[in-house]
Amino acid sequence: MIELPLIWSFIKGSWKPILAISAIFLAIGLIHHDGYRRGKRHEQAKYEKALETAQKQANLAQQQIDDLTRQMGLIQQEQGDKIRNIQENAQKMATQPVYNTVCGNADASRLLDDARRAANAGLASQSDDTPAPATRLSSQSR
Repeated sequence: MIELPLIWSFIKGSWKPILAISAIFLAIGLIHHDGYRRGKRHEQAKYEKALETAQKQANLAQQQIDDLTRQMGLIQQEQGDKIRNIQENAQKMATQPVYNTVCGNADASRLLDDARRAANAGLASQSDDTPAPATRLSSQSR
């Protein structure tokens, strides 16, 4: 076994190379530690930047969802108003009388008026369900 005085004499005689080697190991250790610390900071900064970007995107997406929800509400309200207007107009149209417009010349209008008068007169004079005389209409249409 190596004795303590022998180790001491070795260190005492060659302390400069041991000090140089120790300084080199210390420098390498410090450089490694500094690189590790910088790398850790760099990774932390990347993580924070990615998190910030994700939060911005989430906020933007939420804003778009809110805008679309608001637009959908407005569209549904407009559709409800249109349906209500259509229903009101349909009720008004159902209660209003329907007029039939016939286009033609003056002779055709006169013939139609005469036929209507004759039909109304025939309905008023019919009490026993006898048919109205057709000769009267044909003589007037000439």
